[in-house]
Amino acid sequence: MPGITIDVDPSTTAVESGPLTVDEGGRAEYTVVLNTRPSADVTVVVPAGGAIRVFSRGSVRNSDLKTFTSSNWDTAQTVTVVGFEDANMVSESASIVHEFSTTDSVYTSLSQVRLSVNVNDNDPTTLTLSTPTLTPSEGDTVEVTASLDSRAPRASDTTVTLTPTGTATSGTDYNLVSTTIVIPAAEREGTTTLTIATDRVRDAAETII
Repeated sequence: MPGITIDVDPSTTAVESGPLTVDEGGRAEYTVVLNTRPSADVTVVVPAGGAIRVFSRGSVRNSDLKTFTSSNWDTAQTVTVVGFEDANMVSESASIVHEFSTTDSVYTSLSQVRLSVNVNDNDPTTLTLSTPTLTPSEGDTVEVTASLDSRAPRASDTTVTLTPTGTATSGTDYNLVSTTIVIPAAEREGTTTLTIATDRVRDAAETII
């Protein structure tokens, strides 16, 4: 029967027609092939937008073209889908609507073929602050590390602002090199340094929260 076959898992013998799943900033592939030999070249137009793009001819684009002839009509061609990276923390869905461009009267009369795409969000949702020890002594210098549960967005750095509280006094009992920690784009961690002050006063243990 004239038309196209879409396979979102070409590594297996069974045809999986969808949906396709891709991560934000990641790539996923599927194949497309004609079902019957055409009487003229058939170009399958693969548009993309919204939450997805396609990788074609060496770069990320808004569309791809797959041309089938009377010779290669039964050879599957690969479409590479790119998940669009955004700043929101929401997984999204999209559709790729395949269209036919041809003078073949049979393929011209066919309806568009739709492929559903699920785009998994990759933005971090949890921030953890840690130090090598929770009980540093006077004179000690320790690193304070801010860690995300997944990589920061590729588009920009993530800045964590520290607002220490507790019984210890900044500038007297301790010093922070910076009250902000910058986690570089596409990385998981950033650090700053905390130095515990040394004095000759015997006082009770103090806290920094």
